[in-house]
Amino acid sequence: MLRRRATAHDLRHTHVLKLIARGATIKAIQDRVGHEDFSTTANTYGHLENTADMIAADLLDL
Repeated sequence: MLRRRATAHDLRHTHVLKLIARGATIKAIQDRVGHEDFSTTANTYGHLENTADMIAADLLDL
């Protein structure tokens, strides 16, 4: 159950997670979200690659 309303930042984070889960590269995400510097994207969303990998592994169990 959600305890608060989703913010624009929450939606952006979810969007990026879905992109990573579907195989988008950090460079493609950088272009999509408009970060000028690659390291900004990598530092902000790089940790989600592990989450996306776990999601992909779980899909194999279906």
